[in-house]
Amino acid sequence: MRSLAERAFVKKVTGRVGRPFPPSSRPLVIVAGVAIALALGLGVILTAFGAGNDRQSVAKLSSPPWYGGPVSCREDPMAHVHDASRFIVVAKCATVSGTVKSAHLDPADGTFKMQVNVDSAYQRFLTAANRGVLLAAVIPTDQPSVVVPSPGQHLTLYGAWVEERVVNGVGRVRLHPTWGVQVSDPGQSVAPLTASQGRLQQPAASPSSSPHVDLAQSLSVKVTAPAAVKVGAPMAVSIAVESVLDGQPKPAPTAGLYCEVVADQGRLVQWKAATANGNGMAKIDMVTTAPPGDYTLWVYAHKGIQGGIGRVRFSVSKG
Repeated sequence: MRSLAERAFVKKVTGRVGRPFPPSSRPLVIVAGVAIALALGLGVILTAFGAGNDRQSVAKLSSPPWYGGPVSCREDPMAHVHDASRFIVVAKCATVSGTVKSAHLDPADGTFKMQVNVDSAYQRFLTAANRGVLLAAVIPTDQPSVVVPSPGQHLTLYGAWVEERVVNGVGRVRLHPTWGVQVSDPGQSVAPLTASQGRLQQPAASPSSSPHVDLAQSLSVKVTAPAAVKVGAPMAVSIAVESVLDGQPKPAPTAGLYCEVVADQGRLVQWKAATANGNGMAKIDMVTTAPPGDYTLWVYAHKGIQGGIGRVRFSVSKG
């Protein structure tokens, strides 16, 4: 005769109280049920342990200290970084040195990207996902004031230390954006500082209007766009870039262009990269994805050490 507990277990497994298995099989059923329960419990424990490890790894992620010197730290380093949510900011400002492995301009977003073999003093700040190489990125708004390095050069780099956001584990770390580049001798690399070795430079407040590029620089940028457009409709934008370096305006062919649609609250809602043609002109179509409201289209132009800014106001209404 089966006990009440055994009868209840059989009913839960089979949906009936009748004899589902021969008497000789009953101990196996009970053992199997216990094994399944233990396996499920162990799986929950392992999952929780793994998740805890991920959180613990992220929490322990560190960055090189800031040693700015002539380069200022930024209170909001992600101001002109498109899709900034793809990164986790580990430190607003960090300094690192190493040798350039490769460097190229990415036409997709106008960013100048460098792969850097960091000096031994900085290797401990990389994650396993980096595979020994640091990606440093100079965004378009900083390019007029940053030295363009070549592979094989040794550099000291200044920028924001960020981690790529990933679903599980720890992503690559980057110096993104990088707004300071100094070519240096390998024997003069900047060693990481501690608080006891020197006072670290405090962040400087960012300007309230179009930071990082001086409006009085040597590129004149004229932007033409409709005063009003409906949500989802294309907006035709014309851009003319001229160099006024010598006092006489002349076209700036192949100037790099970075366009930002910014809400009145300062929120970046849309971006696009382009290049001026041989006459310093560019025509782009931007599909307005922003909600109804008033916006400013900022256009940052750069060509070598020259830079300039143009802007135009427009409004978006319901379709």
